[in-house]
Amino acid sequence: MKSVKKKEKMINEIRVINPDNNLIVNEKPLRDSDIIRVYHGFNNYEDAIMAVKFGFSGKEKAKRVYSYESNNNPYGLFVTLDFETAKKFTHPRSKKGISVILELSVKVSDLEAPVWPGGSYTVQGQMAQFWKDENDRYKQGTLKAREEAKNSDIDFITNSERPEVAATLMGSEKQALFIGDINPNMIKSVFYGESGKHGINPSSFERMIPKKFLNKFESHEPERDYNNTISNKGMEYSRKKHKFFNPNDEFSMDKLDRIIKDKNYGYDSAEELLGILIKHNELGNYFYPKQIKQIKQINSIELMNENKLRGGKADKISKKDIANKFGVTVAKINKELDMGVEIELEHTKSRNLAKEIAMDHLVEIPDYYTRLKKMEKEGERKWKKREKKLDESIKHYIRDLVKLNLNS
Repeated sequence: MKSVKKKEKMINEIRVINPDNNLIVNEKPLRDSDIIRVYHGFNNYEDAIMAVKFGFSGKEKAKRVYSYESNNNPYGLFVTLDFETAKKFTHPRSKKGISVILELSVKVSDLEAPVWPGGSYTVQGQMAQFWKDENDRYKQGTLKAREEAKNSDIDFITNSERPEVAATLMGSEKQALFIGDINPNMIKSVFYGESGKHGINPSSFERMIPKKFLNKFESHEPERDYNNTISNKGMEYSRKKHKFFNPNDEFSMDKLDRIIKDKNYGYDSAEELLGILIKHNELGNYFYPKQIKQIKQINSIELMNENKLRGGKADKISKKDIANKFGVTVAKINKELDMGVEIELEHTKSRNLAKEIAMDHLVEIPDYYTRLKKMEKEGERKWKKREKKLDESIKHYIRDLVKLNLNS
């Protein structure tokens, strides 16, 4: 009963703002604590599948259609109050002509105004302009847009906590940038449309729950290219699939400990694994921005406390050191290392991380992977021998059974 009331309260708290400029002037100014309904139209339905399946973070570097936008507005997902505006940014793809729009309920504090050096987005034929850096973008873009918005004669804009956000939602593009974090369970509705032909817009959209949307596809992995190789989207899917947490999850050492033990990553603790990932600058392949920020804060605290966040067992140890330690040749260690990297790549996408794991094993047992393969072969041989004995026993049983039937 309490959970139902909580959901009802949340639904009542969501502001649905009419995007009509003639009516929006009657809306109350925006507070950063407000939760409002917005839409995002996907240029490619495969991106929509990944967003619904894994969630997404507006703090990750965005993949823009136009390259200059990577400088002008490098982060965030463009969202709008207006469903019709969201439709304009979809592109129907595949033989079915699939278009997808996401409906989200977001905090206004997770929105920011897109800004451009020239005052507006670059149109075809114009020379694109660029910000010098993030500080230049904030001072000459965001703060300037805020001052301009304060001079509006519309109460909805001037009295909003951040007038530039209200102004951009009412502007010619009617869009703002979502820079928050969304977990899969935070997505409540998806609008799905089919036209039956690539490039042709669907005549209507069906609103559905995320599960129904995902069930429309036999596979959630992006299609391979014409050479049957993994596409860029395929690699992006793989990276998201191997993340340890969802985008909006709080980082927890205990949770990471459980994950690496359950999945047998070959490390004794989360602390040890983090040391390796930090050393090789691999955090972005396994965590979202929210967790990376928290990990860096933990790391700073631990480093001040006698550098407790360690690397692997082979940290600062060379192949020559391992060879000298056990009285073997460097060539033998190289051979073991090559073998080990290929085996460890079955558990990670990172060759650097696979090498680090292999070195950790070799610093303790110089022929670790030769022994491992020998054990696997021995196990396989014993299993085949057992299978053969089992087959012989079954044959003898059937033969005796046939004799018994013949003699009866």
